Amino acid sequence: MEAATFGDMLRRFRVAAGLTQEELAERAGLSVRGISDLERGVRARPRKDTIALLAEALGLAPEGRARFDAACKRGAGAGPPRAGSAVGALAAPQAVLPPFVGRTRELTLLERHLAGLFNIGFQ
Repeated sequence: MEAATFGDMLRRFRVAAGLTQEELAERAGLSVRGISDLERGVRARPRKDTIALLAEALGLAPEGRARFDAACKRGAGAGPPRAGSAVGALAAPQAVLPPFVGRTRELTLLERHLAGLFNIGFQ
């Protein structure tokens, strides 16, 4: 029987591989909280690169990867949790900083600004 959600499928694949959330997080280079949030449905729509990291860490064959992708797409139309629900309370919008990968110029400017504010140097 196919898992109903991406989180259900992730949990089943993880348990079948004999891994704890901590072990899977380490193998995939993700946080334990991220794995937990996915399995509990707090985050129902993981990014494509996250799916690829998890599939690789779990050692999934192409068929398993396809099922993983399909489960993620099924969860894509689920919409946000209701405001009064327990999951809704956990998934409340938060301020998110922009990713700095590939932003060498911006990081350099930020370092200079912080160094000036706090009179320190970065190495």
